[in-house]
Amino acid sequence: MTFNEAQDSHVALKEIVAERTAPILVWTGAGLSASAGLPVWSQLRQRLMEAAYSNAATFDPREASARSQRIESISSEKDPWVAFQRLKVVMGQASYESVIRRALGSAVSCQIPNTYRYIWRLNVAGVLNLNIDRLATRAFSEEHPGDALLEFEGLKLARLPGLLHGRQPFVANLHGISEDAASWVFTNDELGKLQKDDAYLALMQSCFGTFTNVFIGVGADDVAISRHLQKLKSLNVSHPPHFWVTNRTDSATDDWAQSLGIQIVRYTKDETGHEGPMSQFFNSLLAAVPAPEATQFPPVSLGQQSASTASTDSGDLQPESLINWGAPELRSYLNARASEILAPGGASAWSAYESFSRDFDEPIYRAWYTSDRQGHNDLLGYTLHEQIARGAFGRVYRATDPDGNTVAVKVLLEEIRRDMGLLQSFRRGVQSMRIIGEHRLQGMVLYKEASEIPAFVVMDWVDGPNLLQAKQSGYIDDWPTLLRVAQELVAVISSAHALPDRILHRDLRPANVMLSGYYTDDTWHVVVLDFDLSWHRGASEKSVVYSTAMGYLAPEQVTHQAGASTRSAAVDAFGIGTTLNFLCSGVDPVLNEQQRADYPQRVAAGVSSLTGVTWKSLPARFTRLVLAATAEHQSDRWDLSQIAGEIGRLRAANDDPRTVASAELITEELATGLRAFGGYSWEADTLTAKKSSPTGLSLALQADEVGDLIKLSVEWNRTGVEQRTGLTKFVRRNAQTLSARLSSAGWRIVHENVGASDLSLRCTINASPVARRIAQLATATENALDAMQFGPTPM
Repeated sequence: MTFNEAQDSHVALKEIVAERTAPILVWTGAGLSASAGLPVWSQLRQRLMEAAYSNAATFDPREASARSQRIESISSEKDPWVAFQRLKVVMGQASYESVIRRALGSAVSCQIPNTYRYIWRLNVAGVLNLNIDRLATRAFSEEHPGDALLEFEGLKLARLPGLLHGRQPFVANLHGISEDAASWVFTNDELGKLQKDDAYLALMQSCFGTFTNVFIGVGADDVAISRHLQKLKSLNVSHPPHFWVTNRTDSATDDWAQSLGIQIVRYTKDETGHEGPMSQFFNSLLAAVPAPEATQFPPVSLGQQSASTASTDSGDLQPESLINWGAPELRSYLNARASEILAPGGASAWSAYESFSRDFDEPIYRAWYTSDRQGHNDLLGYTLHEQIARGAFGRVYRATDPDGNTVAVKVLLEEIRRDMGLLQSFRRGVQSMRIIGEHRLQGMVLYKEASEIPAFVVMDWVDGPNLLQAKQSGYIDDWPTLLRVAQELVAVISSAHALPDRILHRDLRPANVMLSGYYTDDTWHVVVLDFDLSWHRGASEKSVVYSTAMGYLAPEQVTHQAGASTRSAAVDAFGIGTTLNFLCSGVDPVLNEQQRADYPQRVAAGVSSLTGVTWKSLPARFTRLVLAATAEHQSDRWDLSQIAGEIGRLRAANDDPRTVASAELITEELATGLRAFGGYSWEADTLTAKKSSPTGLSLALQADEVGDLIKLSVEWNRTGVEQRTGLTKFVRRNAQTLSARLSSAGWRIVHENVGASDLSLRCTINASPVARRIAQLATATENALDAMQFGPTPM
């Protein structure tokens, strides 16, 4: 076998792909293009050296000797970045560029290595290309003909960081493209200029902070990647797992990867070279599905704090011996016995605990009784003061711990212990919360204690409302507050997904999200409760779930769906979408609401009720976000990174419209402000707002993110119902007016054609400066478009 699918690193990567807990970026190195006959760095350097020697020989003997000595000294240069820079000086720019172009000339027609195709079949977010051959771009065009691809070059990355989490895949050619020598990054000075660029630093931080990066076709001694990763290390970015696919087995490789926090996925070359094992690697990822849900979790035994209040001084008593015991003594004894039974761990201890639970069923039932009534309000050292919430899942009390600190105690219903599905759900949730606590993630209300007799959890007290209460009290009725809540909520969930254990919540709804410190000052922040605690397969038939909570569950959580898994980040995307929808409308969703024909209209109506909008296209974009997050089919939903990216851009735009730099955002904002585009349709794949009228007039505003342009297209074709007399004269005259007014507004006319029965005009304007004057541009553009507003009978 040339590729071991069971190696831990590959299994970890497969789980990430299957569960969609982190979007994937692939770094492609020169080794990936070598099978197409293209040179790697060392070979390209050798060609330059040979050309330099050849050129030196054309000079007179004295000059030729001096030049040859300079070239010889370059051959011993260990840093290739410095070597390339010196060669460029010795050879002269024209000769240097000519050699590189000839070396890569076959890239436009050579056969594309299959690995590039596999990368795009994996539906990665994008490719960070260290080659200048553009094979990654060619592979995308062949794998996804007609689909849009964002492509950026090395020193022109200023616009990429804000687009990483969009729906469009991208190729970032970090070292430029072969056709444009000005974009090349081969020399030490060129690399230094790139790495000092703020946009490059933002790109690196975003790529490694929120994506899982997979390196293919690079080596430990590959200078093209090592200097980028050294820069990353200096930034000290906290990141999800990253992986390096290699056939190297030397210790230097391990040392290099370990120093950078990268896991190695190894393969062995076979008779096909790299192609066979790489095909097996990708096919394994393409076939990845989430692991089946675990059905057994260890019972929840008491921690040290409460266990210290328990005692087994009475020995191993029989159930009937406890008939006259009070609740505090019962709980103390039963929990102490349970801790002893569970102490060895493993399946045998679990089995013994199940037997103990059956034998002591009646005492356990009595121990479950809880109250906040004085004299009956002690719960294993915690004093219950008042019940603050009650639902089908249990009761929540304000309480104090043995040290006098205020805490929240959630006591589950007694029936949970009689239903193995509910009991395992409780145990799974406690396990998830303990993992989160070990990693000390921010934004989680962690468990201080948990127990099964009775089943309860102890949490830090949160001074603030949950989102249900906040919405009902009118605290979240404006866009600034909603976007702040949304951004913090997604960040909390994303950080849990990024853990090595990839913790999902799977029960996101307003009651499980709180605004900590809301009643104190404006520094409140979002905190999330109960990761993985109360949801379980078949929840719709169980009373453990609130009736209103059903609408927040993803379809695959309620009924089995082919190709879908409940162990997927897409489940949390759905919960976030429905929660955001509630925060707009104030109405709990009903089960399968996303299947209703009027669902988009209902979402839009809720979104329109919020106040405080300064970015006019915000409601339309937020509506699309909710619809994308709550798509019926799991594979159609946005990833959390896409949701987070859109929320972040919208919040920044609404806070200060003048700072918006995205051509896409500015284009739609302009369309929203144009009366002629009223009721436009937005095409996400092409970033285009379109509007057509019965008179034959078609308008389009398209964003060009790479060029930082807005493109306006005005097309008119005779419909056949117009009065023919004077029509051509009218169109010609008004087309001239249209063109002149658009030019005066700042548009650059790039195409204009007026015929007897049609008109075509296209113009562009730089997007970024428009953010500071959208209203003025909209007014001037509207005035220009008025020239073409005519009915069936022109005047």
